[in-house]
Amino acid sequence: MLGLVDRKIFSNSFWMMFEKVISLFGLILVNAYVAKYLGPSDYGKIALVISIFTLAQTIIWFGNQEVLFKRVSQNKISGLNYLFATQKIRKILCILITFPILMWLYIFSDFLTFCFGVAVAISTFFIIQDIFIVYNNAILKSQLNVYSNILMLVVVLIARYLVVENELSPYFFCLPLALIGIIPFVLKKIWLNRKEKVVKDKLLNEKKYNSYYLKVGSVLVVSSISVGLYTQINNLLLGKMISTYELGLYSVAITLGVTWTFVNQSIITSYMTKIYKENNKYKIYKMMGYLNVFIILISLFYFVLIYFFGKNIIDKLYGAEYLQSFDSVLIIIFSSMLSSLGIIVARFMIKDGGYSFLSKKTVLVTFFSIPLSFSLIYYKGLIGAAWSMLIVEFLSLTFFNYFYKKGLIFKIQFFIGDKV
Repeated sequence: MLGLVDRKIFSNSFWMMFEKVISLFGLILVNAYVAKYLGPSDYGKIALVISIFTLAQTIIWFGNQEVLFKRVSQNKISGLNYLFATQKIRKILCILITFPILMWLYIFSDFLTFCFGVAVAISTFFIIQDIFIVYNNAILKSQLNVYSNILMLVVVLIARYLVVENELSPYFFCLPLALIGIIPFVLKKIWLNRKEKVVKDKLLNEKKYNSYYLKVGSVLVVSSISVGLYTQINNLLLGKMISTYELGLYSVAITLGVTWTFVNQSIITSYMTKIYKENNKYKIYKMMGYLNVFIILISLFYFVLIYFFGKNIIDKLYGAEYLQSFDSVLIIIFSSMLSSLGIIVARFMIKDGGYSFLSKKTVLVTFFSIPLSFSLIYYKGLIGAAWSMLIVEFLSLTFFNYFYKKGLIFKIQFFIGDKV
């Protein structure tokens, strides 16, 4: 029985990772095709509205994604009731947040940006209502998420190919933007209704569930918003302060500079299982040191690869206009390396019970990153955005972490023997 459970968990983990890889490389190909056709300026408009609504999604979820996952994992029926009962409050939050954003885009941006915004808003609405991704992961049926995402990518790629091949107006890209959220939602809902035998409470106490949703989320939402803002701040500032043209270049730089980190994350996740099981603190510190070195070596390998072949890759995938992003890609690769090293530290803190410190640190890093990004982008534009990312990741890994337990992270990073 135990072996069966282990195989099931392993299989589910594989499908979850496979989903990320498929989505990652599928979207790279799709976005490269679109970026080449639209050019940096119009492509930057898509990147801007996606950044805005990515942050909106974080607010709408109200810090409850992990809570929902945990609830379904513990009790499938109770979790499903919770998922369905809180759909209405997410719809309300989505409307309350989306409407002002669209009004702002209509007044302060051009009509194409507004239309892209409407399409992404529709996609966001369905993504927010897509409780099935949480449900499938929790009941160890993540392959259903993979199937729906693959079909979505195929349809979106075909739609975008037809727009480019027939040299249609950029406005036609609104359709595939909306389909990104619609297709997976519809497919998974059909499956749930037809295949999965679940019993839902028809007399759901929505008021009770919604109250719990807001109560639990209020503890987590500030940290969630901080993470969302921290990851999107450069896109938002670059798009509004400089131009969507530079934002288009930056989006390509981010794609090439960050995409490869799924390798780091897979290694870290696998290796951390050993660290979690180890109780000897000195062995833990040494294991973290070896893991750090491994991540640095992988990062340097990717840097060398892009340094020599990056311009050809950019030219082939995106076109000559995007070659201006090359220098930023190199900087962002180092930022990604620092971010990966930061994940190791964060996982260690979780093992060590440092949840409160991590939450407070995230908020502080966000508040620090906003004026820094604003200043560097204002004076340096695209390259300033890349440098701000590097500086923030460096300080997040070092300075901000050094306040944890009287400099424990500093001592671990430099492994000062018995002084740790």
